[in-house]
Amino acid sequence: MSSRQPNGKGRGLLAAVLAALAVAVAIKFLAPKNDTSAIVPTAPVTVSNATRLPVVLPTTVAADDAQKEVPQSATAGHEVASAPAEPKIDRRNVPVDYFKRSAGPLPEPTAPPVTPLVPLTPEQIAEAERQIEDYLRQKLKTRRLPEVAIPLGQVANAWNADDEFGRAKNRRERYFLIARHLSVVTQLLAQDEIEVRRSGLKLASRVLSKAAFDLKDGKLAAAIADAFIVPHLDAAHPMIDQYDSRYHMLRMAVVGYGAGDQPEKMEGAIGEILKLLAGRNAADAWRLTLAKSLRKQGKETQAIAVLADIHDPSIVPAKEQLLASIQDTD
Repeated sequence: MSSRQPNGKGRGLLAAVLAALAVAVAIKFLAPKNDTSAIVPTAPVTVSNATRLPVVLPTTVAADDAQKEVPQSATAGHEVASAPAEPKIDRRNVPVDYFKRSAGPLPEPTAPPVTPLVPLTPEQIAEAERQIEDYLRQKLKTRRLPEVAIPLGQVANAWNADDEFGRAKNRRERYFLIARHLSVVTQLLAQDEIEVRRSGLKLASRVLSKAAFDLKDGKLAAAIADAFIVPHLDAAHPMIDQYDSRYHMLRMAVVGYGAGDQPEKMEGAIGEILKLLAGRNAADAWRLTLAKSLRKQGKETQAIAVLADIHDPSIVPAKEQLLASIQDTD
């Protein structure tokens, strides 16, 4: 049997077909599958093996609890109109030189130290947690708060809280979510593993943020700082520019105490921040914030002493403006 060999024209056509098939196969296997990363932003932080709480909203709270009497010891009517701006701590939002040390040695601060920030004792923490629970029961009009049991030794991803709050439709649902997440925070902070406790600290900071900014509930925000942030600063990340660092947790304590109108505790938190930022550019910005708080309380002499420690050229104009306003009122 004889076989015909393709002529030059046939061989060219065959080569073109094979090349087209090769391109099609390459596109099929090399193209990304449903890759929407370019248009869908990812979460700021990804935690491997992190606990994601099931989505549950207040319908799970028993309906017959709604009209029952709530403890009268609960704190009521402490919402505030505004709170200090939430600090932008994510690396992408912090100026490159924010944490740099000053190019040259700075003069030693001369202002007297502010009232120190003293963490609550274990007994005081337990009482603060009980008062928070009473307050949330009052807000939810229920005797039974939502609880979530989490696996021992497993961290929780704090950014999931942001997702759930984004789906909440009203204030009651937000209070429900705060109660729910605080039940998780309590379990995380009670464990021994530093990474687990650190995830609880981070989650507590997100809940504090929601109380201060979403609900504008300053009393609750300050109570969260007291019970869940300040006593657990030892679990914070050692690197200053991390979201779960001691620095950031102290910043969130400033937010909570400022929203709750507790200036002495707020100033104590700023005092701790100044210790962390010794010799760094950012310290003078915090001194300006501290001076404003002292001035607001009528402590002009202390405010002037704090302003005298400000040397950063970018802060000096604001320093001089505040100093002039203090002197005008004398």
